[in-house]
Amino acid sequence: ARLYHAEPAAPIGGFQLDRAQVCFFRAGKFPQRKEDVSAADIFARFRSGGGGFPNIHEKSDEELRQLYEQGVDEVYVGIECGSDDVLEFMKKDHNSKEAYRELSRLKKSGIAYSAHIMMGLAGEGRGLESAENTARFLNQTHPKKIINTAIFLSKRAPLYREIEAGRWKPSSHLENLREERRLIELLDTEVESYDGLQDPIEVRTRGSLPRDKEKMLEYLDRQIRRLETEGEPPVPIY
Repeated sequence: ARLYHAEPAAPIGGFQLDRAQVCFFRAGKFPQRKEDVSAADIFARFRSGGGGFPNIHEKSDEELRQLYEQGVDEVYVGIECGSDDVLEFMKKDHNSKEAYRELSRLKKSGIAYSAHIMMGLAGEGRGLESAENTARFLNQTHPKKIINTAIFLSKRAPLYREIEAGRWKPSSHLENLREERRLIELLDTEVESYDGLQDPIEVRTRGSLPRDKEKMLEYLDRQIRRLETEGEPPVPIY
């Protein structure tokens, strides 16, 4: 699994190598010891893709507990979304049942989990459904932090062939905004920090839940009204 060790103040794009604030473990390799994490393992790319669960599955409960005792106290896991059919279509390496199981094992070991999720992953017309399924999953698994990014579309990715064939259509910026708003509205678990990024339309939603929920919803409402009034740019495919 692609897992991140994160300290509470870890900035996006900035790292303190002395404490290995944010670590990307290459090729799904979870280190045996915190000392095994080298500077070469540090990446400043939160958009590098999701994480997964096979590597957690490969660790015994005792091994997870030992990792916690050695200083690995939080990991970012690529949940992506809470809809199993979307995860299967996107060829992700887990479904919700597997995710529940492995996150439960992490929790028992003492390791907190933070979630990376993705707006627009379900495609056109399914944003609200995806928000509801993802909120249901997060409310049951209680992530410490959440990073929510809009899907990044590339002509080099296999998904582009699905777009060309008409089997998947990207959602609009407005639909992504409404998806994010619905997600935050439905989140009913304490979240230390939420960070939502929609770079093409320069929207970034941040706060703690439930403390900042109303402010975050008001901010998204303003952004939705802005795009409804001004129009929205096309969804970029790089």
